[in-house]
Amino acid sequence: MPAEHAPSFGRSNGSELRLDRLVKRFSRGEPAVQIDELRIRAGEFVTLVGPSGCGKTTTMRMIAGLEDPSEGEIYFGGKPVVDLSVQRRNVAMVFQNYALYPHMRVSENLEYGLKKRGVPRAEREVRVLAVARMLRIDGMLDRRPRQLSGGEQQRVALGRAIIRTPEVLLLDEPLSNLDAKLRTFMRAELVKLQRQVGCTTVFVTHDQLEAMTMSDRIAVMRSGRIQQFDTPQDIYNHPANLFVAGFIGSPPMNFIAGTAEGGGGGCTFRAQGLQLHVSDADCGGRLRPGDGRQVTLGIRPEHVGLDGGSGDLAAVVSVVELIGAEKYVFLESEAGELIARTNADARLQPGDRLFCRFQRGKIRMFDSTTERACVEPLA
Repeated sequence: MPAEHAPSFGRSNGSELRLDRLVKRFSRGEPAVQIDELRIRAGEFVTLVGPSGCGKTTTMRMIAGLEDPSEGEIYFGGKPVVDLSVQRRNVAMVFQNYALYPHMRVSENLEYGLKKRGVPRAEREVRVLAVARMLRIDGMLDRRPRQLSGGEQQRVALGRAIIRTPEVLLLDEPLSNLDAKLRTFMRAELVKLQRQVGCTTVFVTHDQLEAMTMSDRIAVMRSGRIQQFDTPQDIYNHPANLFVAGFIGSPPMNFIAGTAEGGGGGCTFRAQGLQLHVSDADCGGRLRPGDGRQVTLGIRPEHVGLDGGSGDLAAVVSVVELIGAEKYVFLESEAGELIARTNADARLQPGDRLFCRFQRGKIRMFDSTTERACVEPLA
């Protein structure tokens, strides 16, 4: 049957998802998860990202109903669901290991959830064919999971999840078992699929590249708490604290510890071997002349220019890495180690002496005590 005459597959009635004062404790110590509020819009693709043990999978399991929260509430479309069993929540989940039934054919894996819910056979067949064509696995319906590649198994797992048109789709690191090339391809495929289906989606990963490339918004987690919840672009350009600034971005943001003092329509940042006038927009506020504050300057590698003649900070090249169309240049300076990102044509080698020039308007300041971005007046 031509693609234009293939059975249609209805969009999900994605619901707004809200977590309200959600807490999970496994012992009497610090909570494993403590989220004051997280509001995800209907149909939105949101990623929970953070290092291992930060609470992102536990949060997802509470949304699914696999874990009971110690405190707080979860709402689907404004309706509380904490007291509902997994079966009574219109939620689907794709696990890291795909969890396919090995003795069933692909078609049987896809229709299993519908069969359990008493969907008539004729409707099951139509929906299986529609989902299989959407995922381009319609030629594999008679195969068993062991006869499929990793990417094909992932598509079957996704198909089994979306065939019920759930309100909320939960994805627990579904790309981690794929090789690098297939992972890159499946990132785009997964985003396209989510746009087609329209279900509210929560994606869990420790890979900040996946979070940045796939999400409408990102919740960066650390020690069970959300550090920042915003669009990928705003998190990258305006990180809320040192942790977010260092976690999001590859290579990571450069940090230099020093002091900031007001004067001259901005502030002057000083560190070993470096004195830099920073505008109000960069330093986040005003300091009175004579005031000083311990701060950390942050700047992305792509905003560190390299100049053989003059600049803000003298440095020596220690390592040069060629990454396709770019080079990562590792530098040693009095202010500490830095990384610059340049084009692949830059002629640099270890031992070269040069100057770093920090792009104005791209500098970020963080309070050294609180580690928070200096978005409030410094004085």
